[in-house]
Amino acid sequence: MIPIGQEQHLSFKAFFLFSIRRMTLGVVFLFLTLFLTLFGNYFGSNINTISNNVEIFKTSNINFSSILLITCIVLFFISIFFILIGILIAWLEYRNYSYRFDELNFLIKTGILNKIETLIPYHQVEDVHINRSLLYQILGLSRVDIKISSNEDQASQAVTEVIIDMLDRQIAEEIRGILAKKIGIQIMTDKQEESKV
Repeated sequence: MIPIGQEQHLSFKAFFLFSIRRMTLGVVFLFLTLFLTLFGNYFGSNINTISNNVEIFKTSNINFSSILLITCIVLFFISIFFILIGILIAWLEYRNYSYRFDELNFLIKTGILNKIETLIPYHQVEDVHINRSLLYQILGLSRVDIKISSNEDQASQAVTEVIIDMLDRQIAEEIRGILAKKIGIQIMTDKQEESKV
């Protein structure tokens, strides 16, 4: 049960997904390092053989295998750096994502440096949907889409969609139920739909 007036945070599964999104660059560098490490000896020995036959490189003592090794070490540390920065950013995103139900409004807070507070008055909520991608179904997560009208005037009414991402399935169902109750619509559960047929 989600208490009214108390700030709620996402589950730890959301931190896992935030981390995957933020560590992509570091993982790419890590795979590049792995590729160069596995195939570097082959390329390095071939380049050394070719360079020994080229007149310009005969006089210099350039060892391309050593350069390749240094490149792999540098790429490894760059990838670790980007992975750690990605985890830090993911943790900050996770900790700064919250939502709260009040008597008249629904409030969503997001952002690390650029803090965003989205205040949704219940009387402007038009519809609430729950979406689950394949990954979300595997992890037991959901996304709640809230359609709100931005204008009271029926003639020029624009509809905006607010998304609450990476919620546990139960929490998403509770949010949909609370919003449905506040706006006065009836939501059919799976059991009610089956008994109707």
